[in-house]
Amino acid sequence: MIEEAAVRLAEHFDAVEIHVSWMDQGTTKCQHSGVGNWYARIQMAREFVEADHAEEQAVAIARNLEPPDDSTSWKQS
Repeated sequence: MIEEAAVRLAEHFDAVEIHVSWMDQGTTKCQHSGVGNWYARIQMAREFVEADHAEEQAVAIARNLEPPDDSTSWKQS
């Protein structure tokens, strides 16, 4: 099913990479399939992982920052 979907999507796109997961008796299993430019598929997967990681880091940093006050003292350097 995944390979068929990738092939159908490839009729409209240069590169397609599909990742799916499911639970099987308490264990997460996964499968992936793709077609088209292999380098583009690798970069799409890398960008997906790195963007998610960057978002998590930004949230963690924001959580540890002191909230800004209404003064303008930060403008004075």
